Amino acid sequence: MSEVFTRQLNSITSKWWFYVLLLLPVLAGTYASKGYDMRQSMDVIREALANPLIYRFPILFPIAKAIPLILIIGVLIFGNRVRLAFNVYASLLFLAIAIFQNTAQTRTYGFVISTGNLIMLLIVTLLWVWELFVVKNDFSPRRRSVWRWWPVPLAVLALWAPINSNTLAPDFSLGRMLTSESGLTSCMMLAVILSVLSLYYPTVNLVLMRIMSFVGVFFGILNIVTWFVITPSGWWMGIMHVPLFVISIYTFVLSHSKRLFRTPDERISYYEA
Repeated sequence: MSEVFTRQLNSITSKWWFYVLLLLPVLAGTYASKGYDMRQSMDVIREALANPLIYRFPILFPIAKAIPLILIIGVLIFGNRVRLAFNVYASLLFLAIAIFQNTAQTRTYGFVISTGNLIMLLIVTLLWVWELFVVKNDFSPRRRSVWRWWPVPLAVLALWAPINSNTLAPDFSLGRMLTSESGLTSCMMLAVILSVLSLYYPTVNLVLMRIMSFVGVFFGILNIVTWFVITPSGWWMGIMHVPLFVISIYTFVLSHSKRLFRTPDERISYYEA
């Protein structure tokens, strides 16, 4: 039954109209307890993103960076022996980000919920929970062409996030590397997790990879337009979202492609079995 359901999801997520439907949550807009004029929408979103509930506990920032680093290194070295821990981590991470990064207590607009973002990230969370049961991610060791590692430097930049959150200026200090909010930020962690999945393509959960990639492309476009066009003074913040945009496009195309890579150590994709 699970294999039939998986094949049906694979077929559905291969259709262009599915991604139109996936954008429908955006129509939900942004909720604010004090209300606001629609012309203030960008101001509401800007203030909410600057004060999300998830950033109220800075003591968690170094921990949120250390855990993914340890798990990713573990996956690369030990493969499937670390798979359950990695999948559980991803499920809990995106659940926390969905709820607490997209809710904020603001001075101007009261309690704010970025409803569309929250729904899209909850969909990503549900897919990771589904992966816990279907176990389609195969992290078995395999040989890879050197060029397949190209997303890794971008993922490192995303996890590092060398930016001063107050001034939005570049900050390459070692302290910032340890204390930035990136480990609890959707745009940065989508890039990091997608880069890991790209290294194990095609033996990954392709449905999960496709939807995560699409959400990443959507968030990437929003932020690039915001920081390069609407608020160009925050151009460095735009640079910080380039890894998400580039990696997400790559993995989205990859997840819809017939097997582009075939090495002796890679098993046949479960969609081709």
